[in-house]
Amino acid sequence: MADQIEMRYFSSVKGRAVPRHGSDAFIGCRKVKGKGFEWDTDKVVAVPLSDFQRYGRDYSNNLRRGDLEERSKKDYDADQERIEKEVTAAAEKLRGKKKRGGKKPPSSSDEGRNEEEG
Repeated sequence: MADQIEMRYFSSVKGRAVPRHGSDAFIGCRKVKGKGFEWDTDKVVAVPLSDFQRYGRDYSNNLRRGDLEERSKKDYDADQERIEKEVTAAAEKLRGKKKRGGKKPPSSSDEGRNEEEG
């Protein structure tokens, strides 16, 4: 059995863009071209304990200033379940559209048939 990696869990605070230290990503928000940042304060992000320790001063300052909200493993698991349900619902919706289906796009062999019949 593989060892589990210890994690710390965080979510963003609206209006406070916090980088995932050591990467180009942000915690719980993303840059939107021409609009600034878009927050998902419900999203719970897992950060390996080794990263938290490596950038400990930065993360500690973010927590102290209220830039991040510390969350639990239970919060993280619930968020992963929420995401899975959203993805499943979106996939079901797409499958439903295909079943009700718009017209099948004409293939290249159909184009010649229409000209011959006309």
